[in-house]
Amino acid sequence: MSKDFCELSDECLVELAQNGDRNAERVLIERCEKQIFYKSTKYFLVGADREDLLQEGRIAAYRAIHGYVPTKGATFKSFSDMCIQSGMIASVKKANRQKHQPLNNYIPFESNRKGDEEVRVIDVLKVGESMQPEYVVIHKEMCGSIDEIVEANFSRFEKRVWDLYRRGESYRVIGDRLGRDWKAIDNAIQRIKKKIELHLIN
Repeated sequence: MSKDFCELSDECLVELAQNGDRNAERVLIERCEKQIFYKSTKYFLVGADREDLLQEGRIAAYRAIHGYVPTKGATFKSFSDMCIQSGMIASVKKANRQKHQPLNNYIPFESNRKGDEEVRVIDVLKVGESMQPEYVVIHKEMCGSIDEIVEANFSRFEKRVWDLYRRGESYRVIGDRLGRDWKAIDNAIQRIKKKIELHLIN
């Protein structure tokens, strides 16, 4: 694949891809990977792993490539971003319905444990409908913002743990920085989850 090909704009590549150029399609999918990965960290797909959600994002990116209409005014990046987000949320909603979750409209905290017991947490978000019926977007529906909940209800130690935890730091890193063992960090994170969920639900 030539360097010039890779340097083409998204819109030029879309035109080529829509006319059957597989290389253009491949480059566009690769360009969407960062968006796909970032968005996959925000959602939890019941009964599946991260790779399943990444795959949903790639499928959505493929659909965006072949559904993009430049004359409607949006850039391909903004259009694909919306499609990827919509695809992931649709998957989450479908999985939640199948599992008959009691809080069916809510995307739960993400718990992504890897080799170093890395756990990341997200805000609890409610799925809503966008002004454009063909898309689904997410919005926060809370009694107060997460930051307000943190400020009003967390201890000083919990605030420090939360600040590192939401950045995606591992238990080990958080413990090292705060001078506490793994169990103390785990206990703090469990308290944090319960406090946030309690205030969001109520």
